[in-house]
Amino acid sequence: MTKGKALVHFDKSAGGLISAGDPISTGCLTSVGGPISAGAAIGLGNFDGLHLGHMSLIHSLTKIAKSKRVAALLYTFYEHPHNVLNNTRNVRLLTDCIQKCRIVEKTGVDSILFDRFDIAFSKMTPEEFVRDVLVKKLAAKYVVSGYNYRFGRNGAGTSETLKALSAEYGLKAFVIEPYTVNGVAASSSLIRGFVEAGDMKAASHLLGRLFSLRGEVVKGRQIGRKMGLPTANFAPDGNMAIPKPGAYVSSVKLQDGSIRRGVTSIGTNPTVGLLNSFVAETHIFDFHEVIYGQEIEVFLHRKIRDELKFRRIEELKSRIQEDILETKGFFTGLL
Repeated sequence: MTKGKALVHFDKSAGGLISAGDPISTGCLTSVGGPISAGAAIGLGNFDGLHLGHMSLIHSLTKIAKSKRVAALLYTFYEHPHNVLNNTRNVRLLTDCIQKCRIVEKTGVDSILFDRFDIAFSKMTPEEFVRDVLVKKLAAKYVVSGYNYRFGRNGAGTSETLKALSAEYGLKAFVIEPYTVNGVAASSSLIRGFVEAGDMKAASHLLGRLFSLRGEVVKGRQIGRKMGLPTANFAPDGNMAIPKPGAYVSSVKLQDGSIRRGVTSIGTNPTVGLLNSFVAETHIFDFHEVIYGQEIEVFLHRKIRDELKFRRIEELKSRIQEDILETKGFFTGLL
C-alpha cells in the first residue's frame, strides 16, 4: 500500500494512541507512514458507538485474525456517510474518532483506519470499493461485516454482494449476525434515540458501557462557585448526540486518568440566562482543583430530572443539593 494523505490510523504496535498534531483529531491519529500488513483481516462499518453489536464483530474479527495469523484492522470513516450525503439533518454521533481509538485500544484489534468519505468516494461502485480499496489499497485477505452492511454508490452493495465480490477478487468474507439484548438488536440509531431521550440505562444496556461526553474545561460565569457548588464546564461537540436537558448521575474521568463521582447538568441554563448552545456542568464531589484547559470525560449513569427554570438562585441551589443527595444515594446503592 502506498502512503496516502486521506488514510490515517491508530496503531497499537506503535505504542497506543499516536499524537502527531493531526489537524482533524489532534491527539489520536496520524498519517500512515508505511505499508499496512498485507493479508490482514479487516472489519468494515461505521462503528458509531462501538456498541455490543460492533464488539461482537470485533470479537469475530480478532478470532479470525488470530487463527489465520494476520493483523486485525478496522476500516471506517472520519465522516458519517449520511452527513456527507444528506444536507437536511445530520446524524449526531455517539463516539468521536478519539473515543473510538480509546475503546478499540482495549480490544485485540491492531489498528483502526479512518478514511475520508466525500462525494467522490460515494460514487464508487461496490466492485470498485472491493477492488480499489480492499484489495489494492488495504491488501486485505479477509473481510468481516455486519449483516446489514451497505457499501458502494447509493448503498447498492449488501453483505451478500460483499461475499460474492470477495470470492471474485480472492478474499474471504464473513458476515456477523445481529447481536441482541433481551430480543432487541443493538443498533446505533436505537441507542442514539435512547441517549437523546435521556434514557441512559437503556443506552448503556446496548452500548455495553456508559454513554459519555468529553471536552475541555472552560471558565464559566462562576455561578456554581458563588453558591459553594463549583462545576467543571465544557461545551459538548455539536456533532455529538446530546442527552435530553436535565441533571444526571455521573462519573468523571480527569485528565490524569483518575475517576471521580459527581452530578452533571446538561442544558442551556434557563435560570441564570439562556445560553446559545448546550453546556455540560459537572459538580465533582470533594474536588477543589483548578482544571481549566484540561480534558474531562463525563460518563452518565442515569437522569435524575429534566432541566428546570427556577425563580431564584436560592431555589436552584436547593435543587442541586437534592440532586447531590440523590446521586450519592445512587452510588451508595452500588456498593
